[in-house]
Amino acid sequence: MSNVSTDLIWLCTKNNSSFLLKRNGAQFTTEQGNPTNLSKSKFSGIANSKTVDIRGAGAEVVVTLKKPEEANKPKSSSQTKKLKAADPRKVAKTVNALVKDSYYRPDIAKAAVARIGKLGAASIRANRMANNKLGVRYGRGAEEFDFNRDIKKGTKQALGMEEDDDDVPDLAPGGTEDMD
Repeated sequence: MSNVSTDLIWLCTKNNSSFLLKRNGAQFTTEQGNPTNLSKSKFSGIANSKTVDIRGAGAEVVVTLKKPEEANKPKSSSQTKKLKAADPRKVAKTVNALVKDSYYRPDIAKAAVARIGKLGAASIRANRMANNKLGVRYGRGAEEFDFNRDIKKGTKQALGMEEDDDDVPDLAPGGTEDMD
């Protein structure tokens, strides 16, 4: 990337990229190094020499920073730091120290911390779904719904589904239907 301007790369990739998603007039991107997934030159992981990539990996959050001085060496061109996702505030503080306090990319520090919050909320929701403890309603007083429970008899009667009521006709004692 040392030979090509970041503006030129952005102009080439802003409308034509394999990472670009166009939905209902909005443009999103799935490229690595973009903390907001918005297709803007400020956040682009392809066009910028310094990027911050934040991914959730089970019980960890993986933060990857691109080293612009080693752009021609793909193996050592990024610095990866694995953080335990148990405490999102501690992870946010560490990411803020890596991005803003070290003057790496202070302009996208707020977006990086917001990405940590979204990953934490998504992992909590995934754990609740895995344990069948996802509330039907959201907010205070939400009841937990057990997806594996059977329908109660009263509910079947209210829906007009009697237990003995079948759509299958009864068979004659000989094993065949009466065909008169």
